Amino acid sequence: MRKFIIFIILFFALLFVQCNISAQSIPFSSDDSVPEEMLKKRGKTGTELFGKAIEFSLKKEYDKAIEYCEKVIAINPDDYEVNFTLGSIYADKGDFKKAVEYYQKSTNVYPNEMILIAMSIAFNGDQNYRNNLDKTIEDYKNEIAKNPNDYQTYNDLAYISFLLKMDPKFEEYYKKSIGIKPDYAQAHYNLALDYLYINNKRLALEECKILEKLNKDLAKVMLRAIDLAKKNKANKL
Repeated sequence: MRKFIIFIILFFALLFVQCNISAQSIPFSSDDSVPEEMLKKRGKTGTELFGKAIEFSLKKEYDKAIEYCEKVIAINPDDYEVNFTLGSIYADKGDFKKAVEYYQKSTNVYPNEMILIAMSIAFNGDQNYRNNLDKTIEDYKNEIAKNPNDYQTYNDLAYISFLLKMDPKFEEYYKKSIGIKPDYAQAHYNLALDYLYINNKRLALEECKILEKLNKDLAKVMLRAIDLAKKNKANKL
């Protein structure tokens, strides 16, 4: 299933330009040891449960799919593939706020998931999906209008705005979140991730240095992603 998704990503790489997401701007390198480690933690039971979740998801039996995904998460909360799947299921259900929650859990463990998340949003042509997405963005903005100090909503708005590439204010939203709560590690991490995604490793590293003082685990993940990006660029030279 995952290999098929990756194949589709490569096949549609040129289409990224149409969505203002250049394939050349994706700096991430693959690291086969990470998925292998994740599958080992998932184990046979988790793999079977996840297979059931995928089956129910394909049949649009979303509540059952969520139930089985949560059973896998109980085995390993850091299973980024299952968190990504949960995010996608909630997005298909129209609950983008919940989707963002799980998407962030996924990218907090494995930044490469940003590619799959962006693809799943960019190439979903279902009108109800798009309408629910637009409504969620408006809901975020309305929540901020009611509570200008809602740093978490600023962060979530920035996260989804960047993925859509429809609102150039994503950076401003993150900075507002950080301005309200300077020690909010999630916003620093997400901003670093977005900088890395657009191949600005210098700014990503600056955010990472701040992150090291706030959340060492997230900083470690981001530093690893930056190092992989540097190696990937060196290998292309």
